[in-house]
Amino acid sequence: MVSPVHYSSGKDNWGTPPQLFEQCRHIWGFQLDACAEPWSAKCREFYTEKDNGLLMKWKTWTWVNPPYSDIESWLEKASAERYRGASSVVLVPARTDTRAFHRYATQASRLFFIKSRLKFIDPLTEKERDCAPFPSMLIEFGATYTGTKPRVEFMTLTNSSPNQTTLFEV
Repeated sequence: MVSPVHYSSGKDNWGTPPQLFEQCRHIWGFQLDACAEPWSAKCREFYTEKDNGLLMKWKTWTWVNPPYSDIESWLEKASAERYRGASSVVLVPARTDTRAFHRYATQASRLFFIKSRLKFIDPLTEKERDCAPFPSMLIEFGATYTGTKPRVEFMTLTNSSPNQTTLFEV
């Protein structure tokens, strides 16, 4: 269980930073946002809390910015969907000391550590906030991945065109 200090805002539905998503969309070409609200959806097709993306089928590629109070359920779902043929990318805090990280990062195809703090979108104002108090990462579950351990990379957000996304492999 993550300390309540990480949820001191009382909100658990922060929107994905647009700059990050645009870079990711360019890399993966998402068809579905599995955990969204109408104001925060990043794809034409999306599942809301009412739809419950944990119970629905996912597509290749699916974007997931889960509620951080329930990360493990969403990572479990992403891992399961991969074996059903649906690839996904999950945005999570880079908390390498958690049970969820150790259980699901080893099942991933790639891990991307983001080299800056993200500015999430506040669900009340729908505007960008100050930098998050934690680092973030992306966990990719590629349906066609046949390796035995994930590839680890670093992702730098660019201020330019999504075509200039920079990924640094370790």
